[in-house]
Amino acid sequence: MMSCVKSPRSQAGAILIISLIMLVILTSLGVSIMQGSVIEHKLATHQRDVTSAMQAAEIAMRTAENTLKDRQNQILWDDFENAQNNAGLYPETPPGTSEPWTQKATWTGNGSILVNIDVSLHAQQPRYIIERIGEMDVGPDLNKPEKVKMVRITAIGYGSSAQSRIMLQANYRW
Repeated sequence: MMSCVKSPRSQAGAILIISLIMLVILTSLGVSIMQGSVIEHKLATHQRDVTSAMQAAEIAMRTAENTLKDRQNQILWDDFENAQNNAGLYPETPPGTSEPWTQKATWTGNGSILVNIDVSLHAQQPRYIIERIGEMDVGPDLNKPEKVKMVRITAIGYGSSAQSRIMLQANYRW
């Protein structure tokens, strides 16, 4: 009877090749998992920045609304005309010109109103401006409309970098 068992010398290379193939498969699997983790971390960081910027913009928006509520009798309608783009108050935008909130210079210096918050999570303090829109006729009776003054509040908030920013706008009846 003849034996089919091969000598250990002829099988010694096979286990090495199988081990190397398994090592390559496990390494590529590990690299794929690490890449997925890196992407998830970037997404989470971006979401944190967006949320932080949104919260800062909302704080600036609420501050502007509270300023209008508290100072309705102090800020006269004509103050928007006399402000000359100073201190965050802007008159009505003439047709054909760009609105103040679209201009980069609005968001620096005296062009907007700075809101002081804890900047540990923010690249910059949030800011806001108030633009006069005009007077509008409103009311249930169109024959005797009630005149209301409308302003637009634009607020900007920043996340942990200046590139992550959120801008909010709201029309306010005054």
